Amino acid sequence: MRSRLLWFGIGIILAVLLVIAIYQIPFVNNKLAWRLDATGGIIRGYLFPGDTLPVPSGAQAASFPLSVDPSPTPEPDQQVIPSRPTPSPTPLPTAIRLDTPEWEKQDWNNCGPATLA
Repeated sequence: MRSRLLWFGIGIILAVLLVIAIYQIPFVNNKLAWRLDATGGIIRGYLFPGDTLPVPSGAQAASFPLSVDPSPTPEPDQQVIPSRPTPSPTPLPTAIRLDTPEWEKQDWNNCGPATLA
């Protein structure tokens, strides 16, 4: 019984070492790293559900006026004369061609820099 338990423990240790060695292969690591990161985030969300996002030091809540000063409305017998000429719309082109952007490799949590590049 004891030798069976010993071999079971050795088998578990070898299996864990094999999984760690396979995870070090770059192709496997690229495919699994974001999944492990997302899973860690989900687990952290369950363990610490009340966490909030960090706030910059010295930040204050924005305050906006609640009342709006209405512009005066003209009397019915007054004639309103526009002070500026009315702009005319710019005609749209019939066709436009955008060049295809170069491909940029995008990894986990790298969409902003990849888009700006």
